This record gives sequence, C-alpha cells and structure tokens, in this order.
Amino acid sequence: MDIRSLRYFVEVVEQNSFTRAAAKLHVTQPTVSKMIAQLEQSLDLALLDRAGKRFTLTDAGKVVLSRAHELLALHGELKVELRDLQQLERGELRVGVSPQTHSTLAPWLAEY
Repeated sequence: MDIRSLRYFVEVVEQNSFTRAAAKLHVTQPTVSKMIAQLEQSLDLALLDRAGKRFTLTDAGKVVLSRAHELLALHGELKVELRDLQQLERGELRVGVSPQTHSTLAPWLAEY
C-alpha cells in the first residue's frame, strides 16, 4: 500500500467512477484499475463490490476510505512542513556570540 494508491482509491469513490477518477488524476483508466487492484491485493481485502460499471464500498472499503482521508491530510501537512524547512520559513536559528558581545546582545535576544 502506498500513498498514491490511497489517493486513487479516494478519487474513484469521490467521482463514483474509474473513468472520471482517471481523467481527474490525469492517468488512464486501466492505470486506476490496476492501482485499486494492487491496493486490494496488498490488503488482502475487497474494497469495492463491483457490478458492471457500478460499484459500492465494502465494509473494509469504508474503513480504508476513512483512514485514507486522514493519511492524505497528514501527508499534505508533512509536505508543507518539509517545504517550509527547505525555504527557511520554519526551523531553529542558532546564534553564536563571543563573551564580549554576550552582555550587550543577551537582553535584546531574550525578547525573541
């Protein structure tokens, strides 16, 4: 199971269609079908009850959908935090000062 397969699964359910999910994800429909099949195989559970072009979520599919939303949100937050670190928008700044300047800068630095 990987984050991409979870994203594809969520999109299929939200679009209620493999074809529309594929279009939204900018991939082919067979790619989406393959990713869902691999996800089901990795979990050793059916996530969708298929009836022709229609499908419904199994109980396992409902659980996976709920957790997939949480995992995708966490993944998005992780990407933002890492981007902030790369762009120096977040992190820790350490300043070294000599003993002579410490008494002058210490009160000023304490304000921050």
